[in-house]
Amino acid sequence: MKTLIQISDPHLSPRHGFFHANFMRVADAINAMTPHLVVSSGDLSVNGPEAVDDLAFARWCHGHVAAPVLFLPGNHDVGEEPGGEHLHQPLTDARMAAWREHFGADRWVADLESWRLVGLNSQLFNTGMAAEATQWEWLTETLDAHDGPFGLFLHKPVFDHDPDAEQDPRNTVAPEARERLLVLLDAYPVRFVASGHRHQRRILERRGVRHIWCPSTAFMPTEPAPGCDPALGLLEFRFERDDVGVTFHAPDGLEPHILGPLKENGRHEFLKDVPPRPVDVAWR
Repeated sequence: MKTLIQISDPHLSPRHGFFHANFMRVADAINAMTPHLVVSSGDLSVNGPEAVDDLAFARWCHGHVAAPVLFLPGNHDVGEEPGGEHLHQPLTDARMAAWREHFGADRWVADLESWRLVGLNSQLFNTGMAAEATQWEWLTETLDAHDGPFGLFLHKPVFDHDPDAEQDPRNTVAPEARERLLVLLDAYPVRFVASGHRHQRRILERRGVRHIWCPSTAFMPTEPAPGCDPALGLLEFRFERDDVGVTFHAPDGLEPHILGPLKENGRHEFLKDVPPRPVDVAWR
């Protein structure tokens, strides 16, 4: 049996260090669990699109995890796709280049047991960038090249509660990408799709595919979704042949931060704009 840990949305920053202690407790818990692989599924930083130090600090923090870590970008790392704007930080080639400098590839393939795991950059969807077309072509080739079961990882969920219902474009991938992904899920032996972004945990099955939401390690969700658990923590995946078990873990000592008070209850629109609270660690 091989094990994988998924963590998501740690929102790390040397300038805004609210969540650093939580992440270090999570790193200690992961190291005690000795997984074969770790996936960190986006929003690793508070303000990666504008503050390269946030990306560098997030990468340094992940260095405390002993197991190999595969990374995926979120909107707080590389910017937002058209239709999903909230932070007014559009995805650009320069922001993607900064990501690659600190974290490497924005998509990847990894094999555990008979499983092929595929990491996607959900921020590319609906951009019309050349990298988006390249990723779609790569995804189809990757799915064609393996006969066993697949698991997909990405930052944004494919859909909220119902793929046919109207979605908040800030919360899920764009409609065109969602439709295209759902076709691929039907055509290939994809057993699960694991995402972050929503800061809550849920497993919802649709047509034989489990859509798994990983909670944040940083702060509680501002808009809990129906049927979801707004706890902080991580997910453990246990792979055996064509089966996978998923268990939620909440490491001891995690502080359940609330975003509203951190933003001084509306005084600041975004976390990146609140007064600094630097981390008390020598990280460079």
